[in-house]
Amino acid sequence: MHPTAQTLAGVDIVITRPAGTARSLARQVRARGGEPHLLPGLSLHAAPEATARAA
Repeated sequence: MHPTAQTLAGVDIVITRPAGTARSLARQVRARGGEPHLLPGLSLHAAPEATARAA
């Protein structure tokens, strides 16, 4: 850990990013001693082909 980085020891952090992008942030929180809790606010999916063509 960088000498000037702040510790998150004993702190619970709720991460509301989509699951695919939250993992990196969760690792960083854990590395600083925090406890990440993933609660995705969005779920990103590709549009079905028929819908994409109609748009």
